[in-house]
Amino acid sequence: MTTNTSSPYKYSSIDRLWKDDTSTTGTGDHQTPLSALKPQQSNFSRKNLMIASIAVLGALTLLAAMDTLHQTTTTSPPIMAMKHHYNRQTTSQSTTAVAMPSGVNVGSWLSLEDYFFAGQDGAVETATPDTMSSAICLPPLYTGRQSNAPKSWHSETDLLTSLIDTVGVARAIKIFHAHRTSFIVESDIAQLARLGVQHIRVPLSWCFTNADPSRIDLTNTSRAYQQELLDQFTCPDPFYQDQQQVRWPAIPKSVLTQFLRHCGTYGLTASLDLHTYPGATSPGTFSGMWPRPPRFWYHDQPEHMDTDLGRRLFREFVAWVEDLATTDPLAFDGILAISPMNEPAHLAGVFRHSERDYLPPLAPSMAAEYRHDVLKDSVPDGPHLRVFRWIDDAIQVFRESSLPKAGKELHVNVHESALSAEVLSDPHDDKDMGGRHPSATNLIAAWWSHVTSHKERQSWAVLDMHHYHAWEPACMGTSDGPPLGNYTCSNVDARVDALARCTSWADVFREAVDTHCGKDAKLMSGEFSTSTHHKVLHACNDVDTLRASYDAQLEASQRANVKLYYWSYRMPFGGAFRSAWSFSHLMYRFGVNPHPDESLFPCGDQTAHHPNEVTDDFFAGISTQESSSTR
Repeated sequence: MTTNTSSPYKYSSIDRLWKDDTSTTGTGDHQTPLSALKPQQSNFSRKNLMIASIAVLGALTLLAAMDTLHQTTTTSPPIMAMKHHYNRQTTSQSTTAVAMPSGVNVGSWLSLEDYFFAGQDGAVETATPDTMSSAICLPPLYTGRQSNAPKSWHSETDLLTSLIDTVGVARAIKIFHAHRTSFIVESDIAQLARLGVQHIRVPLSWCFTNADPSRIDLTNTSRAYQQELLDQFTCPDPFYQDQQQVRWPAIPKSVLTQFLRHCGTYGLTASLDLHTYPGATSPGTFSGMWPRPPRFWYHDQPEHMDTDLGRRLFREFVAWVEDLATTDPLAFDGILAISPMNEPAHLAGVFRHSERDYLPPLAPSMAAEYRHDVLKDSVPDGPHLRVFRWIDDAIQVFRESSLPKAGKELHVNVHESALSAEVLSDPHDDKDMGGRHPSATNLIAAWWSHVTSHKERQSWAVLDMHHYHAWEPACMGTSDGPPLGNYTCSNVDARVDALARCTSWADVFREAVDTHCGKDAKLMSGEFSTSTHHKVLHACNDVDTLRASYDAQLEASQRANVKLYYWSYRMPFGGAFRSAWSFSHLMYRFGVNPHPDESLFPCGDQTAHHPNEVTDDFFAGISTQESSSTR
């Protein structure tokens, strides 16, 4: 179903933000989102069966027409909803309950990623190259169709800069605020609770504010007021001041605490993940700085722990969470855990050459001391020690806080791609069918055993390793098959074999930690999806393959006692990405949710292609003669 662009809800009030008028939009925190609106249902008389039948048919027609709404307040389906799917041995349909993961991410809510906003026709690649772009909107206020709007963007700092340049500071901040107050609302949390999801992982930017964007005066265009808004609602990046000043859009703390109160009300708990840091800790849109290269690790100062910026930011975040216990107990009840960093130095072990190397090693004396005194020489030397040392310091901050005694957890995420091939015994092990790189996992487990105690690992210290089949060659499935994919989507036998191999990652993870750390350590994978390939045009998007991948991963994680968090909850502006990356849309395709993951609002001008637009390379390099000879 395509986005309904002829909705009765007109865009006139939205378009005013892009004009030099003095009207406001009223996008305050307490306004009911358009996505929550629904028509009133009329009563009908029970005395006349024909009238009743007509009314019922009219109501059903009306409900069908409301499929494009984000949320409705109609009765939700049972938690373990039933669906029909085809059994491998027969073409007859069987009814099977849909199990739920432990948690779901709310990605691109408070920390943006470009492919969530690629538009209906723009879904191509989840990892956008630095020379290209895919995002073309940030609804509801920036739909990408305004004449003076940015045509595309890479990351949230890139978008903020473009919006300020085109519509000014006040309107740029309003656009971010409107997204944050409408993308995730109370009914979303209620729906996840009804489905049986227990936890929500919340990717966050490092930049926060106590100010309220709904109070911004769009009529005040003075230079002094514009600077005041920049000071209140943005954070300058201290590691990018040599050229144009890079700024981050600040998250109003009130938005986050309101969300946490909703979690507490509905019995869910949130894992607060510091997804970004100044200068970016990794390359990619999720770093917040893309396409700028990461600079965070070059400014890391472990020898000056009290003044080091990254460590100070984490200490301040821990202190803020601690204060909620007394200032906002219901919000505090809605917190499960905090995560100090997302995928730290992701791909640093892969990009080990001068042009892309962004993870410098520790000073030799510091590295030797850390290896000998803390790690007992169980971990080899290398730049990864800088990452391990930073996380180790974050663990100590959490350990010394009041949060462990309050029952809160620390979700420590590490990524094996931070390790270079030189430190791994089997970097290309053909037996690594699960894509979990056993030597890398064992190395991480060995480090984990020395920076946490057995008691801590059983209570509040949780090791988190993300895993995606979409990025593992042995696990990839495509509609066109090899060489791009390991199997062809329609080849059921090959798919079953691949899933049997690839879901073994959970067993590899559990075995490595049990070996080095002892039994009963808490483990999680804070991100997984049913996507079979990062190139969405080639990935398997049929329901049978998606359901098989979903079930196999949940069963494997349950067997190994590894908690799974789906990436991600909503992606209404992601086009074809939704099939495997939107939990809400996946549940719709499984017959659980009554509505697809769609929005009232458009995303971009789908008929006008922008410069450097992401395109699929399937036809790249084909000459005119080659193409004409095959006609």
